[in-house]
Amino acid sequence: MEALWGVKFRGQGVGGDYDILARINCSLLYMESKSSPPKQVLASHIAAFLDRIGDLHPDISIFFMDTELRMKDKIVPMFEAELARRNAHPPRISRMEKELFAVGATLFIMNSAGSIRGNMERILMEFFNPDRQSP
Repeated sequence: MEALWGVKFRGQGVGGDYDILARINCSLLYMESKSSPPKQVLASHIAAFLDRIGDLHPDISIFFMDTELRMKDKIVPMFEAELARRNAHPPRISRMEKELFAVGATLFIMNSAGSIRGNMERILMEFFNPDRQSP
């Protein structure tokens, strides 16, 4: 895996930076990393993350919160609201296990509960599962 951190593109319609970009096999991964507690994450942060996905079109995207607090209380509902605002038929957010969530087949929400490495491995196993549903 090759990774780049804090990448910015000029001339893009979306502001901000891409916290982590990585190539895994032939797939492009984009990961947003938040170190503040969930109460300090705003709907505009979720919207900007989804906008960057729309600009970049990565194969896999992960919204990572460096916390052991539950994602279901605030972060997942904010994703549900923003996805509903953008789509007449928004993708379903499903719990993979514990505090790991899948939004369709290519977008994931995770926190650091358990281990960051273990959570990333679980997401990548899900993404690269040959039986998964294509987007």
